[in-house]
Amino acid sequence: SERHPFWDWAADHYEQVIAIPGNHEFYRGFDMATMENGWSYALRSNVRYYNNQVISLGTDVDLILTPLWAQIPFDKAAETVMRVNDFKYIHCGMELLTWPRFNEEHFRCFHFLSEAVQRSRAEHIVVVTHHVPSAMLMAPEFQDSPINGAFMVDLTDYINSCPVEYWIYGHS
Repeated sequence: SERHPFWDWAADHYEQVIAIPGNHEFYRGFDMATMENGWSYALRSNVRYYNNQVISLGTDVDLILTPLWAQIPFDKAAETVMRVNDFKYIHCGMELLTWPRFNEEHFRCFHFLSEAVQRSRAEHIVVVTHHVPSAMLMAPEFQDSPINGAFMVDLTDYINSCPVEYWIYGHS
């Protein structure tokens, strides 16, 4: 929630705070249908959410910011929808989130990410995502969970082949 005291603390302690909306920000807040590339929202004067946006820090560093929604496999979709609250609380316009729409968001985010990496001319590229970008990063107790598609997308091969130096992620 934008009224949470954490945002006041962050605003008081940092010159600039960059945040990426994750699935829980949509539970009673943002409408997924409004999340265009380049969308941003000020929580405080120096605290802002960003969706699918590049922030250049001079010519040296590009921060590529995306929720990078995960990807739900077809054979795990029914169980994932039943067990994950995102499908009860996240709205896309007047409808609840569906697993095909969840996957559409993944493809939109990944397309943005891969294009931004390819276009970057910065000396250092840093990617910041909400969802986990590799199966190698999952906690051991969740490695075989049938609902991992709601939390992680395995981009290990992409990560190994792209020029990204650092990848910061949450949702783990």
